[in-house]
Formats: sequence, C-alpha cells, structure tokens
Amino acid sequence: MKNSVRESIKRFVPKELRYRLKNIYRNLKTFKARKAFDAAVESPEWLDSEMLEYLQDKYSYPPASSYTLQDRKKAADERVAAIFNTIGSEAPKINRFLDLGCSEGLVCAALERCGKFAVGIDLTALFVEGPDRNAAFFSRMDASRLAFTDGSFDFIFSFASFEHFNDPRAVIEECIRIVRPGGYIYLHFGPLYLSHYGLHAYRSITIPYCQCLFDKEALIIFCEKKGLKPPAFDSLNQWTLENFRSLWKAYPSKLRRVRYYEYINTDHVDLITSYPYCFKSKTQYFHNLIVPEIEVLFQKTAC
Repeated sequence: MKNSVRESIKRFVPKELRYRLKNIYRNLKTFKARKAFDAAVESPEWLDSEMLEYLQDKYSYPPASSYTLQDRKKAADERVAAIFNTIGSEAPKINRFLDLGCSEGLVCAALERCGKFAVGIDLTALFVEGPDRNAAFFSRMDASRLAFTDGSFDFIFSFASFEHFNDPRAVIEECIRIVRPGGYIYLHFGPLYLSHYGLHAYRSITIPYCQCLFDKEALIIFCEKKGLKPPAFDSLNQWTLENFRSLWKAYPSKLRRVRYYEYINTDHVDLITSYPYCFKSKTQYFHNLIVPEIEVLFQKTAC
C-alpha cells in the first residue's frame, strides 16, 4: 500500500514541489539537533575508544545485499531513465554521452541500446564485456585529465563519483572544456563526507557520523582489532556541501544551473544532539551534516 501511494505521489506531484516540501519537513525535524549544535563549544574534539565499542554494539549492520548483475542492469536502466527525464524533449538532439566514473559501464551499455553513442571512463573499473557492452567505448582515464578534444560531447554525466574525485574543480573544468556549447553536465552523487554515512564504511563501522565522532587512527585500530575492512579514507575527497556550493558559483559565465537539489536526510541527527561538540569542531555550518546528496544539471553557455 505504501509503495503504491509513493508511486502515485511521484506520478502526480512535480519533483520540484516534492523536493521543497520534503526539505521543509526535514529541516523542522532537525530543530533540537540544530539548537544543540549552535550552543556547543568546539571541544572535546573526539569520543574515546570505549564509546566506539559502545556505539558499534548499538547500531546493527545493514542487511547483506546480493546486487546481482540483473540488479545492476536494472539500476543502470533507471539511471538512463533519470537522464532522459532530466533533458526531456531535448533527448532526440543529444547523442554523444560521457560517463565519468562509469564502473562496469552498464549505464553506457544501456544508452547504446537506446541508440546513443556512449563513452565511459574510470580509473579502477573492470569494464563490462560481451553482449551488454554493445559498441560502448571504455577507457581507464583520470577525470581531471580527459583525453578528449574540446566540445566532444553533448552530455556529460556522473553518478556516485564526485565525492571520490581527488580534485572536483579540475574535473568540472575538464567537463566545461569537452562539452559542446549548449550541452549539459549532470551530476548525482553522495554521501558527502560530513553526512551520516559520509565515510562510506557502514559495512565495517556501523556508527553513523563515525568520521565526526572518532579520529582516523582510532577507527583504523578498531577495524584491525575486530578483523574488519578499514575505512578507505584515501578514496574520498572529504569535500563538504559548502565546498561544492563554492565550486558551483565559480563559473557564472560558463555554466547555467538548470536544476539543483540538495537532499536533506535527518536519520541519526540524535547523535548531533548527544555529542554536539564533536560536530562543532568539524564544521561551523550545520547543513554540512544533514545534506548527504546533491543532484545538479548544468548547461554550458554559448560564450
């Protein structure tokens, strides 16, 4: 019943309105946490190892995910649908796509099945082979140093990768260079570093906001002691919402912001209420903690 109601809302209520109403409601839910955060001093900076043990026992591991090839193909098809919904009636005019951080390249393969030309780049991926690959082109390449000529693509996109790129500013500049005038750059990514699961380590350390509550060395030692996979700090650029907001503002004459969403998540803000000084010592801006996800569509200007 809940799923059918949710689907009906998605079908009949415009995304922009749903987004605004959800964020108003979620902002209201953070009142107590925000009040504690605003009143907090900046020390002590970290909780101790005993609290690490206690909180790890308090939060259970997420259910194991099978995420089969069939599941991944379905997710790729959903991402292609999201791209087409984003560009709407312009879809027939947009034919050359580039996927930054393409992983297996299943989204590129799905675009090819829709009659589009797609290129995927990634530094670490094992690219899809066989019939699912179609004609899609894949290459191991650094997104901050793209080996493509100026204006090569109509549409550049990236899912769940911009929180990992070492230098997001360099990546954006490369996107601006290689997308044609009037072309689009679409990014959907997260969780951001200071948000509740921003360390991307929830299958080892179950504690939300663990990167704000405990220092890096304590987390690594804890994982070694428990035989858990240590957090991959080096795989994250540790940018905050503020950092990305500043980046978007840096190109007013080159990029027009067509759509923009910052998705608020209030899960586990009780930890901010309980230990506000740990969070205040990491950021002065509360929204860095409650916005894990950004979705943005830019259009390159003609100049």
